[in-house]
Amino acid sequence: MSPWVKTGGLLLLVVLIALAGGYSWVAIYHTDRDTAPATPAKTVSMPVTAIACRETTGACRATHPDLGDITLRFPDGAYYMQRFAAELRLARATQLDRVTLDLAMTGMDMGRNRFNLSPAGDGIWQGELLLPLCVTGRVDWQVTVQLDRDERRYEAVFPLNVTRAPQQ
Repeated sequence: MSPWVKTGGLLLLVVLIALAGGYSWVAIYHTDRDTAPATPAKTVSMPVTAIACRETTGACRATHPDLGDITLRFPDGAYYMQRFAAELRLARATQLDRVTLDLAMTGMDMGRNRFNLSPAGDGIWQGELLLPLCVTGRVDWQVTVQLDRDERRYEAVFPLNVTRAPQQ
């Protein structure tokens, strides 16, 4: 066996270990460590009225008679392995107990990716997200927005493509 084959195999092994370590680091140290919120007594689905957030620079919207319109956007885009901002706006000033974004891929376990947003005033909730890289190259995520108020949870599900950051 030539030295090039031995070196190439060793290099591949090192790269795979580094990728696995990087994913573990993100999954363990950079996801929201808050425990899952207790599920309120009743979950209400919010009809999605606009889906423009798949490409991450647009805004997606849902509505419900109790809350009015909500708008979710990622001001600078959504990228894996890099922190990015999320902003949720309520059209009506509504008191909420908690706003959570739960991100998942359909049919693929990408670990727990749940993030709590913080109130920023005037019906705006903001937060920072960090997602792992999918080793298969998939970019299709789903964002479940959970708005908790009293004994109710309002949920809306939006598609989202998470890609490599332009400078990577």
